[in-house]
Amino acid sequence: MFNTVIGIAACCLCFSVQAALSPAAMNSRDLDVMVKFIAEQPRVANGLEYIDFKKLSITFDNGCIAQFKKVETSFFNDLIPGPQPGIEFTKSTCELTDK
Repeated sequence: MFNTVIGIAACCLCFSVQAALSPAAMNSRDLDVMVKFIAEQPRVANGLEYIDFKKLSITFDNGCIAQFKKVETSFFNDLIPGPQPGIEFTKSTCELTDK
């Protein structure tokens, strides 16, 4: 019985290690999300000032900020092999569409 529990635990740890993406791959994927957001939002694209990768934000239109965050995961998601969650848009300090 003890060996079975140890075996299952070892498999779970191996799966979570295999699921890890390199920091470069995660950064590239997160940047792709931000660039796609810019491309889909004409007001952001037209007034783009800069992308702050450390703060996961895009500044546009004289100081407006579109904020992103890392997607929350649960303990069980960490045990399942596959890519780690990326980032998602959460809010903007200004309207994204022109009225």
